[in-house]
Amino acid sequence: MFLVAENKKHHYVPRFYLRHFTADGRSLSLYNLGRDIVIGNANLKNQCYRDYMYGKDGKQEGSLSLMEGALAELLRRILTYRVLPPPWSPDHESLCVLTLLQNARTAYASDAMDEFSDKMWKQVLKKDSRFPPAMMEKVRVVNTDPANFAIVTMLRLYHLIMDLDYRLLLAHEGSEFITSDNPVVLYNQLLEFESMGSNTGLASKGLQIFFPLSPKVMLTFFDRYVYAFVPRQSIVAPVPTREDMNQLNALQVASALENVYFSSAAADIYRIVTRAKPRRRNRKAKIIVLPEKQTETGSSQLIGGSREDVRTNLSLTFVKLLKPAKRWQAERKKPGLKPVTVVRNPGMVRDHELFHEAVDAKRYQPTEFVRFVREKYDA
Repeated sequence: MFLVAENKKHHYVPRFYLRHFTADGRSLSLYNLGRDIVIGNANLKNQCYRDYMYGKDGKQEGSLSLMEGALAELLRRILTYRVLPPPWSPDHESLCVLTLLQNARTAYASDAMDEFSDKMWKQVLKKDSRFPPAMMEKVRVVNTDPANFAIVTMLRLYHLIMDLDYRLLLAHEGSEFITSDNPVVLYNQLLEFESMGSNTGLASKGLQIFFPLSPKVMLTFFDRYVYAFVPRQSIVAPVPTREDMNQLNALQVASALENVYFSSAAADIYRIVTRAKPRRRNRKAKIIVLPEKQTETGSSQLIGGSREDVRTNLSLTFVKLLKPAKRWQAERKKPGLKPVTVVRNPGMVRDHELFHEAVDAKRYQPTEFVRFVREKYDA
């Protein structure tokens, strides 16, 4: 017998997170980008959910709820004491999970996966006479369970960001951070000039991650061999200017699916939305089709695809490009063939591959990457 879970509202941005943007713990203000209206005192329970998004049996929703308990406590400690866990500690690992789980579980991520599948398969099937264009225009090719697939994939990849440096940013005086229904923004200032594909893979050189935790605190990860934060030795640093705040908040408008959320008038929400709305993505995924080539046995054609990155021409006064990164960027801009993707830490990627071989061989659990690394390098 198939049982349907009683709780059909599956929140893809958890309430324990959004509650930090409320004044009373129950309601918050939102700006709906489709209708261009502000809604004050919106009920927290009715935000960022889809019915049975993680399945009707309730298993994945239950697993997420268990995980959220520990992650909520970690977030509470960070916001209370404004400290970050030491590198390669269990809490550092949990911080990476918190960030990438939120990135993977949203409605935007699910929709992007479906859009990619639809575009890719329609391109692949173009020359198949069984699927005429008139028929394909009437259907969408989607995944049977995109939300859960994205989460499972993330749980295999989250440790790829453990080599990134990380900081807490404190809101400029008189300003506040906003958030959205797709709050974790992956960015790459180093490679923003390249628009062919995505530059925000988890192992990409120049990767940055921006994740507002409350109106006063933002978490950021960054490639330490590309960027320097000023002041360089501070784990917690105030955002120095209101313009920097505007730039950071614009990321949320550009990233959102439908709504951005804010706590008070200090967010200056109309100004931010007006400025950032032209930067919103008009597609979630893109397909690149190279010219067809004739071969001895027929023909061949390369078809590639990627997600659509957030691009706002980000410029922050407290983030500097290091001199070696500037020289590398200048070389990258020169004409000629270049690798499509650039890995920032090949050793980390190799450890990732070896770890999953060890997991498949039952020598480690999927959550034991830190133990794997310590045992490998201490041996």
